[in-house]
Amino acid sequence: MGTTAAGRITGLLSDGQVWTGQLLAQRSGLSLRTVRRAVAAHKLARLIDAMLTRGQPYADQGQAYCEERYRERVVANLTRRAQQLGLNRVPLAGASPQTTTA
Repeated sequence: MGTTAAGRITGLLSDGQVWTGQLLAQRSGLSLRTVRRAVAAHKLARLIDAMLTRGQPYADQGQAYCEERYRERVVANLTRRAQQLGLNRVPLAGASPQTTTA
């Protein structure tokens, strides 16, 4: 696809690197193509809104950044659930410093 934000997002969705489309298609009963279009349109609308209202330039942060943020959310949610059950999260020996904060 192109080098524009729209091209990058459409490329990600068509390559199957974003699982959101498949999940929504399965849960809603819509075709995957329809869901991908809706997801792409929503992402584009958010990007354009940020560029116009806040003057933020488009910056592609990459898949690694998104995966790291996802991992951090998963760890935070698991830590919170463990605390609700009265448990403490104990880091594994040799784990990276990022996983040892709770």
